[in-house]
Amino acid sequence: MRTVQSDPSHDLGRDRFAAMEHLADSFKRSDSEQAARWYRLVLAENSSLSGTSWQAELSLAETLVAAGDVLGARQSLADWRARGESKTPADLVREQLVLLELAEVAADRDAARIAARRALEAAAMPSPFANHPDVGIAKLDAATRKRLNRLARGRRFRR
Repeated sequence: MRTVQSDPSHDLGRDRFAAMEHLADSFKRSDSEQAARWYRLVLAENSSLSGTSWQAELSLAETLVAAGDVLGARQSLADWRARGESKTPADLVREQLVLLELAEVAADRDAARIAARRALEAAAMPSPFANHPDVGIAKLDAATRKRLNRLARGRRFRR
């Protein structure tokens, strides 16, 4: 981590931001505070997100909603939407899953139904890359698909 942070003897150039984003990704499930810190560093030091996946705000939103920071997650998701970069079906599913989590926190069954339906629609979309049909598509596991189907029908929240 020290090399990624600031060690001038290891000039990573633009790769530094990709490394920082990957580091944040590695903390996402185990240490949401560290993950959020690294995503925020990427965003603060590289506002164009050049050399990254261009999904730092979305990843931060996922991290924050999982940690219970509803306002931070909403803001990060709004920032991601405003950026307007390429949004693959997989990215759109991730967006809807954040919105679904936010709807569940607010006990907003209608918003959850809409997010679940949109997630399922995005999961059915083909790759936007004609020469790479498997790139960018959403791959839902059985439990997530079952949950989305249940919520899309307006059923009660249940994890």
